[in-house]
Amino acid sequence: MSLKENVSYIKEEIGQEEKMLEGLIRFEGWFRRYKTLLLSALALLVALWVGLEGYGWYKEHQAQKASALYERLLKNPTDAALAQELQKSGSELYELFLFHEASQKSDTEALGALQGSKNGIIASLASYQIASLSKDSQKLEAYTQKEGVLFGDLALMGRAYLLMQEGKIEEAKVALDKISVDSPIKGVAKFLEHFTAKGGAR
Repeated sequence: MSLKENVSYIKEEIGQEEKMLEGLIRFEGWFRRYKTLLLSALALLVALWVGLEGYGWYKEHQAQKASALYERLLKNPTDAALAQELQKSGSELYELFLFHEASQKSDTEALGALQGSKNGIIASLASYQIASLSKDSQKLEAYTQKEGVLFGDLALMGRAYLLMQEGKIEEAKVALDKISVDSPIKGVAKFLEHFTAKGGAR
């Protein structure tokens, strides 16, 4: 490299370093101006992250505690103190316990109270159980007409069975035909359809 090229190269390097130094000085000025705001935002983000992590841990802990209470209560359903503790926890497992007990005792009054549950699954289970316990094909049909029912196909199967026992074979076939093709109980429904073709049984 010639002396002229070396000088040109050195000038170019110095120019780049000057630009970098100028950028750093500008950044330092900008940082000084907004330092408090930036540090506050960073502290807020850290606090928010810690809060969310803590809340997640708390919710998980509460869920585990409620689950343990629920299991203990199933083993000893007459323990009023355990039932009260589970109720106070605010867990939906309390309503599930109430449903379990009402189903075991065929308590339609308790099941009726659970029909108003905020948990859609428990409300639907309670409604289905009431219709099923009634052994009334009309009530099972009425259940299937409700919006958003979860056990409609099961109710149709129960209705068909009751109609077969009453000798209403054609109505039973209609109920079985309403069971959706992708339902897990469609195979059983087909079996019942073949059974109705032979005249059914009482």
